[in-house]
Amino acid sequence: MKKRFKKIYVEITNYCDMNCPFCKKDNRSFKTMTKENFNEILEKTADFTDYYNLYVKGEPLIHKDLDDITEMLWKKNKNTVLSTNGFNIKEKTENLRMLDKIYRINISLHSFTYDNIYKKSLDSYLKEILDFITLYKNKFYISLRLWNQNVENSNKEILDFFRTIYNFTPENVTNSIKISDKLYFNFDSRFEWPSAESSHFTEKGFCYGLRDHIAVLSDGKVVPCCLDSDGIINLGNLYRENFSDILNNKRTLKIYNGFSSGNAVELLCKKCSFKDHLRK
Repeated sequence: MKKRFKKIYVEITNYCDMNCPFCKKDNRSFKTMTKENFNEILEKTADFTDYYNLYVKGEPLIHKDLDDITEMLWKKNKNTVLSTNGFNIKEKTENLRMLDKIYRINISLHSFTYDNIYKKSLDSYLKEILDFITLYKNKFYISLRLWNQNVENSNKEILDFFRTIYNFTPENVTNSIKISDKLYFNFDSRFEWPSAESSHFTEKGFCYGLRDHIAVLSDGKVVPCCLDSDGIINLGNLYRENFSDILNNKRTLKIYNGFSSGNAVELLCKKCSFKDHLRK
């Protein structure tokens, strides 16, 4: 059976151990799903996708029940995708018995700032990540992300560090570089998190939300897009409703049909600049 969504984002926690400048500050209080909460969401959504990205905001590697959550997904033949800031990655992963059952880990190298709360140098940060790559690069996919190409950053130092180990040059950087069988560099510009207070406004555009993906926040709230980190477009709550009912309610269908004709119907979508370059 063809799954409706390529992936479903499930935010198992919205708490992060870093305070990176590119992440929009939310108005929500910190919330972490219990493994029982996650199992309920999994049971209600399992027929709709084979890939679960365990984040919207937050640092999933610090969730105390990550092993149990990963095991639930593995037993249902689902693929687990994680995204981490990469700080203290050894300590965060060394006791995970289900780590080799994960499908992909994205390491956001753009998380590094010189005023990071751990007071680590760039060299020590990268060496710890390199040790992790060396240990696990053949067990699951690893994507090294630099999503800050349009801002001043320390990418040259980061790329020079890896250039001494892997056979590529900064001059050959494209959107994605395959380093080895399961290791990639992924490049993109920094996107602007949509906000109702943004001065940006366009009614035309297209979004893959509700088509390619959908998101469930840590409180069970369903939102159409992984960029709605404040849960402004609340389509329903999976702790109280069935997934099919949420997908077929009037608000969901209005958003879906609007983008089918190239129109944003929600204020937050009109304020989102990310949709503009996806316009059909």
